[in-house]
Amino acid sequence: MPDADLGNPNFFKTFLGRFEAVLPDGGKTPVMLTAMNEVCLMQDLTADSEGLLMTLPEQCRPKNPVRFACVVEKSASGSAVVTVSRQVGTVKGSVQDGHDFAAKRSGWAKASLQTDTVTASRQVGTATASKQTDTAKASRQTDTAIASRQSGIVKASRKTSAKNASRYVGTAETDGIVGSVDVLELKGAVKGASKTGSVRINAPGKASTGMTAAQYDGYSTSDAEVPLLGSVDIPVVSAASKDVSGIVRTPVFEDVEVPVLSDVPVPVLENVEVPVLSDVDVPVLADVSVPVLEDVDVPVMTEVNVPLLSSIEVPILRDVDIPVMENVSLDLEVGSTPETVVTVNPDGNVTGIPGAMHRLNGRAFYVVDRYYL
Repeated sequence: MPDADLGNPNFFKTFLGRFEAVLPDGGKTPVMLTAMNEVCLMQDLTADSEGLLMTLPEQCRPKNPVRFACVVEKSASGSAVVTVSRQVGTVKGSVQDGHDFAAKRSGWAKASLQTDTVTASRQVGTATASKQTDTAKASRQTDTAIASRQSGIVKASRKTSAKNASRYVGTAETDGIVGSVDVLELKGAVKGASKTGSVRINAPGKASTGMTAAQYDGYSTSDAEVPLLGSVDIPVVSAASKDVSGIVRTPVFEDVEVPVLSDVPVPVLENVEVPVLSDVDVPVLADVSVPVLEDVDVPVMTEVNVPLLSSIEVPILRDVDIPVMENVSLDLEVGSTPETVVTVNPDGNVTGIPGAMHRLNGRAFYVVDRYYL
């Protein structure tokens, strides 16, 4: 279930317990704190000269001041006769709510009375208009023609001088050396040996005593093939370079004059349509101010006699019921106050009327704000 008590330790109990409040003279009085955060008082108390009734324990103090009513009895008592007025009926009367102004005729005077209306014009402003003061020559388009308009610039080359250069016109053929090759040249011979055959022999070496097993394993007693050699002449050669003859082709040139060029900007043109104009006479205008008019109704007046009036102040009245009173005498008991307010402060001090008996037994107040505010 939700944590409804928000930390209130009294939520699931009928009473938290019995506590004792401190009286102004140092005595004690019991109070009870319920699970609904209600403080119950169980004794009638008389306030001291400053109105203090008791000081509550910490658990029974509210967060903000709490006030409740109780019967109070003062120790002093007596009686007094007081004369008061009592209403026995009403009569109709008038009261002034304010004042207004009225007119009083003091004579006659001549005045004008509107009997009809006619329409007239009234200037409401001025506007600027144009007035011809002369004529002048101007151009008027009578046709169109095609013309060129520059739309950009590109780079071009322009001849600024000339220089001599060679131009290839053909080839000429002649006999000559066209290259060289590397060849081997015989310089002589030397004697050498060449294999002419072979024979097989079996001549194992004499095994010596004291050979190890490894030495004995390497000892061979198989037949060996022996080559038979003969004398031969071995040629001696050296490398040499030898020219190769053939037809040699050489290019034939002639002197020509070539231009020296430099960059120049050249306009890029496009066709546009331009008007064909002819002279015409046009008026020369000057600004002038002209009135702006509007129609208004003008009254037609006739002479009449009107009264001359003067202003006077008159009261504004309204009807009211006026009570009819009579005097009566009342006997009052001095010192008897049927009910007053008791204040419970956050510091625990409970205050009332100084020196009076407060009937607190059975009274209670809540300290809910202590846990929920």
